[in-house]
Parts: sequence; C-alpha cells; structure tokens
Amino acid sequence: MVCNLLVPNEANENEDEMELSEDSIKYDVAQHYDLDVLPLKEEDAPHATFLLIVDEENGVVSYHPVSSRVNLSSGRPGRRGHTTIKKRQLDEEDIKEIEEAAAEVDQDLAEKHGI
Repeated sequence: MVCNLLVPNEANENEDEMELSEDSIKYDVAQHYDLDVLPLKEEDAPHATFLLIVDEENGVVSYHPVSSRVNLSSGRPGRRGHTTIKKRQLDEEDIKEIEEAAAEVDQDLAEKHGI
C-alpha cells in the first residue's frame, strides 16, 4: 500500500486562478510513502485502543476506537500532480456507518443497531 502527503496548492491563495467552489481545496503531492497496516484488534475482541480528543473550550472529551496502526516508510518526493478535496454533507448511509462503528463501544447505539 502507498500513501501521499498532500499540501495546499499555491493557486488556492490566488482567487483569480481558483476555479474551485468555496468548499473545495486543491492539494499538491509533497511526499510519497510506502505503508504497512498493523492490526491492533482481533476480529471478535472488543476495542482496546482509542483516540481521545479533548475540547478544553467546551469541556468535552470524545473518543474514537482505533483498529489498526499505520507505519510509513521509504519517504520520497511526491509525483507531480494535484488532488482536489471537497467537503460534503453526511448522508443517511454515512451516519448509519458512523453510528454502527461507535456501537462497538456505546451500549445505547448497540441496542439501536442490534449489535
């Protein structure tokens, strides 16, 4: 597997050159890496590794289960080209997928989705 490190394209700062909508950003490939995915969770076992996000401003801590770890290696200059990333609203299928993943560690969502 491979992965690319993306950086914002300079054209994003020049409105005359930018033909993208307000919620799209063009990125250039800065680095190219090989990656190895290492599982942190066995198939039938509960999650044991979590990402904690602390929002000190609102006094809220959120968590997300982490199923695997990624090791990057062999960093080298990226290939020429760019990628455009656009924001979009979550649809019902996206929300269901997120809730089902959270249901693995949330009893109320587990009951809602029959997990």
